[in-house]
Amino acid sequence: MYCMLGKIAFEPIDLTEFSETFAVQFAEHEVLKGKPRLQAMGENLTEISVAIRLHHKIGGVEHRYKSLLKAQADQEPLALIWGSNKHKGNFVITSIGSNTQFTDAKGNVLCREMTISLKEFVGNESESLLGAALNI
Repeated sequence: MYCMLGKIAFEPIDLTEFSETFAVQFAEHEVLKGKPRLQAMGENLTEISVAIRLHHKIGGVEHRYKSLLKAQADQEPLALIWGSNKHKGNFVITSIGSNTQFTDAKGNVLCREMTISLKEFVGNESESLLGAALNI
């Protein structure tokens, strides 16, 4: 397993792009004369964008696709794990874009390209998401 989001596993060949955005906020206070002053207001939540290609030779395309859509609809935080149990944090899926690349003669999707946007989840969880993901 190269990467796991909740219970959904991805292999290195599945991931085609990965980007993270870290930001902070500042309040801007106007002054009578001169430039405004900035006041640090804290960190923003981390945002991650992942591009993946689900292919029938690597794993169930529709099963993983439907699992991602369900996770987004449930709006539940998911543990994001890279490689050898490197926990990147807990994230919710904020958007999913999908493009069918090719199908078989019966219309079954054999390859699907997707972009998934994640936002860091910080809060009180009733149970450890990391423990649930690592037990799979």
